[in-house]
Amino acid sequence: MDTKVDLLEYCTKRQIRVISAMGAGMKSDPSRVQIADIGDTFEDPMSRAVRRRLKARNIHSGIDVVYSVEKPGKVQLLSLADSQKDEPGDFSVLPDFRVRIVPVLGTMPALFGITMATHVLTELADFPTEPLAIKGRHALYARVMRELGTRESKVPESCGGPLLQMNTADCGYMIEEIWRGKSAVSGVTDKITLTRWHRDQPMSTANCICLTKTEADNHDKLECPPEQHYSPEIVAYVERRLAEERHLSSMR
Repeated sequence: MDTKVDLLEYCTKRQIRVISAMGAGMKSDPSRVQIADIGDTFEDPMSRAVRRRLKARNIHSGIDVVYSVEKPGKVQLLSLADSQKDEPGDFSVLPDFRVRIVPVLGTMPALFGITMATHVLTELADFPTEPLAIKGRHALYARVMRELGTRESKVPESCGGPLLQMNTADCGYMIEEIWRGKSAVSGVTDKITLTRWHRDQPMSTANCICLTKTEADNHDKLECPPEQHYSPEIVAYVERRLAEERHLSSMR
């Protein structure tokens, strides 16, 4: 990590254009790989660590990186073998080097490399691309957060009253990572918002469903538990997604 940051600092201060690969470990979704300025990266622990070290050296932006916005947590560091647990440092490749192994899907580093090579070649050929921040929908998250505040203000005392335990970043996380940017009921991607799954429980990432605005308005008016209103397929889907959220949150 320190060597990477040293090299990026050297290039930046000498105005040498550079592109850097961030963490491919524990990532498996090729559709989440993108190019962005280091200052705009998110949901990637390695990008965050590099960004913080660069900020300490007064470098806040200007470095292109290839990274994945896929949220880590689906897999974990490989466990040590029983024979390694007593003296784990003896099995380190280098002093003070991590002993446990980060699982890496073999195709992901290759995909990062191909992405970097393509970006460099198009730049050298004076045919630059304009990388699209696929998930950079901050205006949407801010709008959904405002709507959540309005919805929560209307929660009656019989349901516990307003109790919002989320922020704008949580809205983006739920929309993209848990609900895949679409309504849990219809699969529609336009005019989506968030609301409580169970009306009598606090609004939090553990009790949050993505719906269209119309669906959310109708959902908020339900006088019965959602399990009694929606089809078994939809209920199973929602429960599966919320179970995934609980697992990911335990890793955050």
